[in-house]
Order: sequence, then C-alpha cells, then structure tokens
Amino acid sequence: MAQRSRMQLLSLLLVVGSFQVEVIAACGGEEMANYRLEFQGLWSERTFPKSFPKYRKNAQWSTLIGVSHNDQYSMWEPGRSASVPFKDFAEGEDPSGKGLQIEMVNLPNGFVFAAKSLSTGTGRSVTTVFVHRDHSKISLAVGLIPSPDWFVGISGLDLCEGGSWRKDPLQLDLQPWDAGTDGGFSFTSPDYVSNPQEPITQITAQYPNHPANSFFYPKLEALPPIARVTLVWQQAGNEDSSWMGKLVPGLGKAGRRDSNEDIQMPGDSPENVSPGIDLPTEPEIVIPYDCEVTPWGSWSPCDTLCKVGLRRRFRLIIQRPKNGGQDCPDLITVEACQAKLTKPQKKCSKARIKKETKKYMKIQRRNYMGKKKRNRFIA
Repeated sequence: MAQRSRMQLLSLLLVVGSFQVEVIAACGGEEMANYRLEFQGLWSERTFPKSFPKYRKNAQWSTLIGVSHNDQYSMWEPGRSASVPFKDFAEGEDPSGKGLQIEMVNLPNGFVFAAKSLSTGTGRSVTTVFVHRDHSKISLAVGLIPSPDWFVGISGLDLCEGGSWRKDPLQLDLQPWDAGTDGGFSFTSPDYVSNPQEPITQITAQYPNHPANSFFYPKLEALPPIARVTLVWQQAGNEDSSWMGKLVPGLGKAGRRDSNEDIQMPGDSPENVSPGIDLPTEPEIVIPYDCEVTPWGSWSPCDTLCKVGLRRRFRLIIQRPKNGGQDCPDLITVEACQAKLTKPQKKCSKARIKKETKKYMKIQRRNYMGKKKRNRFIA
C-alpha cells in the first residue's frame, strides 16, 4: 500500500514538473514583453465624404483604452452585448473610459494602457503595452466623436503566437463597430436608445442598409480603414512604466489599484515612449462621392410659350459631389404638353426648352459649386 502511494506521488510530481516546464517555456521562456503601440486616425473628408462632421463637434477620437488579459476576461466581443462601462464609453458619456479602467484594474496580473485623445479625425497617439505570459492577449477601443455609439478596436489579440512573442512589426487596419446600444444612423443622430440592446456588430459599406447611414456606400465592396494600429516589440529594458502612474494613481506592476483615488486622464506623450519602427505609409484612399438628388416633383401647369403649351418638373440636390464624384444630373425637365406639333412649333419649343434648361442648371450649379467653379459646369 505504501509502495503504491509512493508511485502515485511520483506520478503527480512528474505531471506538475512537466506543467511547470511548459509554463516556463511559454513565449520563448520570456515571462514579460512590451510593445510600442501607435494609433493612427484616418477619418478624413476625402476618405469618408458622406455626412463628414466638420462643425460644432468635428470628427475626433476619444481616449484609447486597453488592457492585457487572458481568456477569463473580455473587454468587448463581436456578437455579444456591451457591458455597462463599455456602453458609457462607446456612447461618449465616459470618453476617458474611467468606468472601463475601474473594471479592468481589478484584473490580477493584467495591465491597463491608454493613449491620448485626438482633436481631429486624423493624427497619431502612442503608448506602451505590457503583456505577461499568462495574460498575453490585448483588447482596446477608441470611440468615434461624434457618433451614436460607434468605435474602433481590437478584441482578444494574442501577442504570444507559436510559443513566442510576436517580434515582427504588426499593423492592423480598423473598421467601425456599432456597440448596439443606440439606434442612430448618422454621426450626429439624436439618442435613440436600442431596446432591447443589440449585439456588437461591424459597420460596412452596405450595412446598415439605409441611405441615412453615414457609412453607407453601396458602390463600394468594403470600406477603407478608418484607423490603424501598429504594434512594435521592444527590447527588454526599453519600457517606461511612468505612464501607468499617470493613468491610475497607486497602480502597481500587477495591474491592481492600491488606493481609492480617482482615475486620472492619461498623460502619455511621444517623448515618454521608446521610438518605434517607421513602417511604409500607404497612400490615402479617396472615395468619390456622386451627387445625390431627390425624386422628380410633379409637373407644373401648361403655359402658352411659342403658342405651344410647356410644362416643367424639378428635383433638388441632397448632396453635392465630392472628391471627383459624378456631377449632378439635370434638375429640370421641360416638355410640350401637346402630342402633335407643327414644324414651326417644334423648332420654337426645342429652342425654348434648351435655353430654359441651360439657364436653370447654371443657377443651380452656381448655388452648390460656388462662383469660382460655375463656368466649368454650364450645360
């Protein structure tokens, strides 16, 4: 009996020993790694011309909030409902992500990171990301301002791949996501609370399939990236953890908060972060945006010009063309009310219709294109 117990104990020690070797060998035997993370906003009027927010609340980005974690935690996930802290963040009620930070700093051995907000749709911000072999995944989110509840981000990206840390520069193009808590279609939509709350879904050029959707470009197969994240592995010893104290006072290396102080806005800046690798800059993608017009209105009563009854109908411009998009079609149709015309009547009415159409289009194009360009678009 004693011999059997000794054999069981020996087997157990062998199993534990092999498990320990496996853990130590994880990620090439390196327990920790740190990465330089750069967020680049690509939200411009040339790339996303439809309903581009230029006034009052112009296009801008919220604070970038992120965390390193394991499979036991999910900051956000496609197809699932957003948590209350994430809902507040995505809807702009908590653009600094204070609620999310409180939720994440209680993770054992997880590391919270952040990068400053951007006051325009284009620009860059940087920070440092720390990962542990037991918490090798990262998630992050950046809110679009203004928007109902739209954001870009990364969910559960594992930086330990194939038993070692990813050391080649990693560049990820980001697309917009809908947090599912607000039902607005455009950047500046009023608050329409989604009841019941919908799951987090990706916004595409065809979805939501609604003409009021600010990202609805039915002629495109896919939207161009609205933002980009670059991750560059750094040699051990290059990290600068001073940003962590600026983000959360009392936060230790284990990612815990040791005091009851309020969380502060991150104060990171490029000089606080080790220099990264300059990756090739891709040319800006420009989306031509064609002119949009209303349906034709009803016909006017007939008049008696040229001793021929003429009638007219009109349509209006909804959106002028941008970025070399197709020019607006005719906004007026003039035709004879009578079915049969004599030769003099045909000649007179044809000249009159051409002259009236040209004059009306000249006025309308001057209104939507400006005086400097009007001569180029005279019919």
